[in-house]
Formats: sequence, C-alpha cells, structure tokens
Amino acid sequence: DVVLAAVQRNGTVLSNVSESLRADKEVVLAAVQNYGYALDYASPALQNDKEVALAAVRQNGNVLKYASEELKNVKEVVLAAVQQDGYALDYASYALQNDKEVVLAAVQRDGRALQWASWQLQNDREILSWARLSRPQCLWRKYRELWRVKRICEFWEQQTMKATFDANGNATMQGRGAKRAREEFESDFS
Repeated sequence: DVVLAAVQRNGTVLSNVSESLRADKEVVLAAVQNYGYALDYASPALQNDKEVALAAVRQNGNVLKYASEELKNVKEVVLAAVQQDGYALDYASYALQNDKEVVLAAVQRDGRALQWASWQLQNDREILSWARLSRPQCLWRKYRELWRVKRICEFWEQQTMKATFDANGNATMQGRGAKRAREEFESDFS
C-alpha cells in the first residue's frame, strides 16, 4: 500500500522497488499512468501486457520503445502512442510504419514523423499534405516567412537614402543611390 501510494505520486519510484513489485500489475499500472517511462522498469512480462503498455503510451507516446516487440506490432497500442506523440512511429514495427491509418495519425500530430513512415507512404499525397499542415511545420514555415520579410526590410533599410537640409532648405542626399536620386529630384523640380 505504501509503494502503491508512492508510485501514484511519482512513477519514478518504480526504479527503486524490488523485482516482485515490478512484476505487480497494480503497482506498475499506477506508475506508468503517472510517469510513462516507468514502463522501462517493469518486469518483461508486464512490458508485454497490453493494458500496461496502453496506459504508458497514453501518458507518453515515446515509451513505446520500452514495450515488447510483440506490442510494437499491435495497432491499438501503436495508434495510441502516435496520437500522443507522432515521433513514436520510430518505435513501431515496420508493418505498422507501412499502415496508412497509423502513419496519418502520426503526421497529423507531428509532420516530422514522416521520416519514419515506409517509402511507399512517404510519397502518399494525403499523408504528405497532412505532414505539411501539422503544427510544428506551420510554425517553422511562419518563422521562415517572417525571417525572409525581416531580411527584405533590412535590405531596403540599407538601400534608403538620408536627406539633410541646410539653412537655405537645400537637400543633400546621402546613402546608396544618392547620386541618381539627387539627379531625379533636381530634374523634377528644375
């Protein structure tokens, strides 16, 4: 009861308990619901337990890497993992990296997950369009666009000329293109 209360508050406690408690489903389930990475400390039998793995990947999708190879091939577990974190597709079996529903869920969560999809699905139009629209990708595109606009503004700022006026109101142009601007100014007003 003390250990159960401890892992409910802090799942990392599972790393410091005895092997018999790491094999206790109730204790491990409480730990992974609090801290998904606690699955790494669970007994191999519980790392192969679908209920425990589902609870862990729902808390943190990347803990799919600690699940058994058998569970990395179970669509329900992998789908839950990629819906929580698209990068979890990296740990899925090749068969599920080639499953359109799983890959689509992963790239909808994070477009960068496309790199772990099978070659066939990396060229799928629907998946590619979702990969382009995923939030991190959109943010990156917006950042690049803003950077480009800033660079253009800086360029034009360097291109501008400064006009100074003397006591008689005559303008003196300085800066890039000042000579041509001065000539145009004088031709317009002469």
